[in-house]
Amino acid sequence: MSDKWTAAQLEPHLNSDFKIQIADDQSIVLKLIEVERRPERPAETRIAPGGHKITVRTDPFSLIFLGPHEPILAQQLIRLTHPVLGHLDEWFIVPIAHLEDGIHYQVVFD
Repeated sequence: MSDKWTAAQLEPHLNSDFKIQIADDQSIVLKLIEVERRPERPAETRIAPGGHKITVRTDPFSLIFLGPHEPILAQQLIRLTHPVLGHLDEWFIVPIAHLEDGIHYQVVFD
């Protein structure tokens, strides 16, 4: 997942639609309903498996999307498209709630 996105970049797009292509002839729309900022932390570099260095985000946040009741997406890497932001990086999305208004999904930038 890319570190280039920040909560500040995505907050102006609250309540806007993001499209995900789930098959050649089928797409669904997810509405961004929440941008949750998490406490900032000092920069830290860790050694990942395989010995390469990774830098931990200093500005973690998560996004909550609302999708239709069907189809339900499994947790997976997805590519979203937005009318203003264009084609986005691959984001790992997880279904977190099946509520009356639809399925809620979360993407975490940590």
